[in-house]
Amino acid sequence: MIYEDLDDLELAHRISIGDERALKSFYDTYADFLFGYIKHFLNDIPDAVVEDIWQETLISVIKGLSGFRGNSKLFTWMCGIAKHKAYDYCRLKKYSLNPQYQEYKNDLLNRMDTNLLPEDYVLPQAVRCRVIKTLGILRATYRAVLIQRYVDGLSVVEIAKSIGKSYKATESLLSRARLTFKSTFLKLSKEKRND
Repeated sequence: MIYEDLDDLELAHRISIGDERALKSFYDTYADFLFGYIKHFLNDIPDAVVEDIWQETLISVIKGLSGFRGNSKLFTWMCGIAKHKAYDYCRLKKYSLNPQYQEYKNDLLNRMDTNLLPEDYVLPQAVRCRVIKTLGILRATYRAVLIQRYVDGLSVVEIAKSIGKSYKATESLLSRARLTFKSTFLKLSKEKRND
């Protein structure tokens, strides 16, 4: 069985019944993107705090997978949990903060109380969050080639070699991945405007 090709509901079900290979596939597919989402969402918060929120979010997500009903994409559902965890963490954690961070924390909590979050009004931040979210939604093969091409800067020849496909097949795969990314990104942007 190819775990990366499972749909969201099947993957959630397999993890909830204790399938370790499904859990590994889930972690490999989503963990880094979830961390990136939280990091961009809380871009001025120290990395140690982001790491704590990320770990708490992953634990909650894994515990809650049996309740995932597929009303949204799995990654979208995870991002919602991450926002709640960030809010709870900033509200409830008692730890020593420098004055600048305390001011930021208070500002963040005020924005969260009014449902205005950093990505809602800082366009570059919102775009970065949407890119991360879009990549998290894509099929693993599309995500991998797009990252190799546009993040790692590999040529089509290098990507073809790394995935064991011909130049023409890789070019075609990249083209489909770009089209899927574009339509998914635009759909998320439209949903954001309609919220």
